[in-house]
Amino acid sequence: MDIVVIGYLDDIESSLLPTRLQALLADDFFSHQHLLSLADGKYEVHQDQVFVLISSPSTKAGDECRSEFHEHYIDIQILLSGEEMIGCGPLVATEHGVTPTHPDLFFTDEPALTQHLSLRAGMFASFYPRELHRPLCQVNAPMPIKKAVVKIHRQWLAAADHQL
Repeated sequence: MDIVVIGYLDDIESSLLPTRLQALLADDFFSHQHLLSLADGKYEVHQDQVFVLISSPSTKAGDECRSEFHEHYIDIQILLSGEEMIGCGPLVATEHGVTPTHPDLFFTDEPALTQHLSLRAGMFASFYPRELHRPLCQVNAPMPIKKAVVKIHRQWLAAADHQL
């Protein structure tokens, strides 16, 4: 695990996220109650630079889940209901040789997950580009969950002049 940050959405200012990410997530749009009220789907926040994916999957055994990483987007995975375990591993090498299945979504069978994060409703975990993570793993038993994944293009975070 390299720079993964976990915390509570309702205490975002105490997290170790960069100031710009804290300010973004402090907006009312990202409140736990507001995100929980949204239907499954994609919600644009700042064009293709920042958007939110709401989904209602079920967790499953960790060996049934796939490890993933991204090249350009930071993932902030927010658990809205239920319990979820997310496996974490090292940074993926620049020359990873894996073809994306969707834009900026790479799956790998890499088993080297060295940490496991247990999330409860209201918690988040952030994953930077090329950080290996395996979401949707069960804690004790499979269960339906609801989650939001905030996708933030690294150029948006690096931009000197942008509006929140």
